[in-house]
Amino acid sequence: MAEHVWNLFLHEDNHLNANQRLHWRPENDRKAVLRSLGNAHGRPLGKHKKVQFEVEVSYPRKIRRDVNNLQPTMKYYIDGLVNGGKGILPDDSDEYVVGPFMTHSGQRCERPYHYLFRITMTDI
Repeated sequence: MAEHVWNLFLHEDNHLNANQRLHWRPENDRKAVLRSLGNAHGRPLGKHKKVQFEVEVSYPRKIRRDVNNLQPTMKYYIDGLVNGGKGILPDDSDEYVVGPFMTHSGQRCERPYHYLFRITMTDI
């Protein structure tokens, strides 16, 4: 099984949280940023048949958080990786994608005001 690991440093102004209630315009802007980042990071990964994503998250500050509230961030990032079938997978449905399974690293991100998403993609 091939495994690819990379880091996504994301400024806290560009993340999406399941508990946020944003105006549609800033929310759409963040979605566009996440899709663009996914598209750019996916280009060197080539084509795959089915993958599993595991994501370890480091937060900008040490406060109590719920890592699964960041699922919307990864959803739009993976949309960018897939890029409407022109990216790493034909689609981002359950037939092709397992996860993302998210955990907290227990560490702060070393870059101020940034989240660190350590993404592991495994061919299955």
